[in-house]
Amino acid sequence: MNAKRTALRARRVASVTALLILPLLGAGCASSALTTARTQYYQGQFDASATNLAELPGNDTDRVLVLMERGTINQTRANYADSIEDWLRAKALADELDIKSVSRETTSMLVNDNVLAYCGAPYERVLLHAFASQSFMALGLWQDAAVEGRALIRRVENRGDYPDDPYSRYVAGFSLELMRDWDGAAFQYRQASEIESFCTIDPKSGKLGPPPANTNATADGVELASAAETTKGDGELICLVSIGHGPTVRGYSGSNLRWGDRPYAEIYAGDRYLGRSYILSRTDSLHAATQKVLATRKTIKTTTRIALKETAAQLAATQDDALGDLVRLLLFALEVPDDRRWETLPQWLAVARVPCPANLASYRIVLKGNNGTVVEERTVTAPLARRDKTFVSIIRAL
Repeated sequence: MNAKRTALRARRVASVTALLILPLLGAGCASSALTTARTQYYQGQFDASATNLAELPGNDTDRVLVLMERGTINQTRANYADSIEDWLRAKALADELDIKSVSRETTSMLVNDNVLAYCGAPYERVLLHAFASQSFMALGLWQDAAVEGRALIRRVENRGDYPDDPYSRYVAGFSLELMRDWDGAAFQYRQASEIESFCTIDPKSGKLGPPPANTNATADGVELASAAETTKGDGELICLVSIGHGPTVRGYSGSNLRWGDRPYAEIYAGDRYLGRSYILSRTDSLHAATQKVLATRKTIKTTTRIALKETAAQLAATQDDALGDLVRLLLFALEVPDDRRWETLPQWLAVARVPCPANLASYRIVLKGNNGTVVEERTVTAPLARRDKTFVSIIRAL
């Protein structure tokens, strides 16, 4: 009899252990690949980083997140078509999972929110559209860029209490401008201008400048070149600039130290100064504002989950004291926060909109950080897509 009782207890322990641990195993493999890929990305090993994420996870838990990260990697590698495919798949899957998460929500009440399928924070879902629009622009696919811009607008207009994003608003407005929807573009520029404090945005033209209170200097206190020093031309260059390493669960990247608080880019045609970029959004601010909105509901859910775990442990203890202790130990050991996020996002999202020669074939960009110190300089020949007299380019600086 004692042998049977011992065997029964062993089976119960094994069953409970499997029930609690199995939901986490699939996520572990994806997490390991993500960690490696992110490290390689910020070390400049873009091809190796993409290879690590070539195979999507077998379950839905982190699939959207992997697609988000892989899209960033592919855009940085100038694989714009691949980045578009990744981000469109991420959006479609996230929308699908939004209405399929009932069973996982139940499981999360006994384990933790890491078993839920990650669908992206609201600001990340908006940035999916903004970055996909950028990649379409890099390929000169203006109509497709505008489709993403309009989808972005629909999402941001229905954001509820979550933060608005001036950079995404600007990208949406510019995508409409490229399609000659002047009124739609002006409205988005106006919306971005009402949020932004680092610079001014002219709703009619989309041109950017220093804040009104400091019209002779940049937000960094660095003197602007006068209008006479700026190259005049028949063309216009819009450069979408992403800088630095957004915050991770481990804090900020040490590589951000060289960028300071408000990095910027100066644009040159040869040695002639054309203008500079202005920060529109910071992903750390978007993340912090989002977490503030989520804080109350997370607290309520955590409190409820802890109560349910204690109840489950007490029920198990009525059958077997040792089993109750094991259930309590495992359930509370799994009480860890869900801190997943899109970690290849840049810290600063900026735009340079400057006059340029009508025959522009390349430009020189000088990226500056602390006290105007030059961090990086490069000559850009691609992407440099052209629509009439407007040139569009994308820069990612790590």
